[in-house]
Amino acid sequence: RIEFDNTYINPLSFEKCLDRTKHQNIGVYLYHELLNNSRKQSQPNFTQDAVFLFRRWTRYQDLYRLQTTTEWHIKLRLLRSIASNFAQEHFMGFGVRVGRFFRTALIVMTFLTAVNYIFAPALGLVGDNKISTIVDALYFTVITLTTIGYGDITPTTQIGRAVISAEGVLGFLSFAILASMLYRKILP
Repeated sequence: RIEFDNTYINPLSFEKCLDRTKHQNIGVYLYHELLNNSRKQSQPNFTQDAVFLFRRWTRYQDLYRLQTTTEWHIKLRLLRSIASNFAQEHFMGFGVRVGRFFRTALIVMTFLTAVNYIFAPALGLVGDNKISTIVDALYFTVITLTTIGYGDITPTTQIGRAVISAEGVLGFLSFAILASMLYRKILP
């Protein structure tokens, strides 16, 4: 059993030391100890790395459990946990990797711009002062996601109002997540 107390240890220094297929429990314990230690020592950068790696190794442990269990309801719970953990790591960086958040936000914005452009007639976004070019679609998407909503382009169909409302909520939630991530980075 390893115990770190009152020390400054960068969790990234252990990243390649353990085999994720054989030592999941050691990895989870190690990064949990490093997380607790970095919080006690007020080391915000180490804390963020420890959170990231602890969550990743938790997924490795769930993958191991998935392979060793035979009960279907436990497998189903583990699959949900693994999928959620994977999505959180790759799309949001577990809330500590701002770069992954921005990459995901850019992909989502590009996708929604394409949806708004391609389905503009179905969403009621055509006609005078409406979406006619991809630049108009980008403008409308950014204004909707940032919840500014100038009102110069508005949906006129029920499905359009529903879709654009969902985009606005998505934008609001994205800014809330970003604010939380930046708060943790700046004021640990």
